[in-house]
Amino acid sequence: MHVWSWIHWSDAYWLDISEKAGKKDYDKADSILLRCLEQKGLDERDRKEVEERLSELRKEMIERRERVSTQAEGIVAQILTNK
Repeated sequence: MHVWSWIHWSDAYWLDISEKAGKKDYDKADSILLRCLEQKGLDERDRKEVEERLSELRKEMIERRERVSTQAEGIVAQILTNK
């Protein structure tokens, strides 16, 4: 399979889905990109493309977790102040 097939397959689980449209599956997308990197015969340019997309994915994963954590902290604080 060509490297861009792997990238587009991965994108379908996180990049092509809006927050409102459905749940992003970051773990599935990450898994696909890692499997691509395991393929024999990847040239340096293709490997770099996949690694860049993986970096973008992981950056978004971290940002998402931070947003969720901040929202959860706000909810807990609100519950505690309403007691």
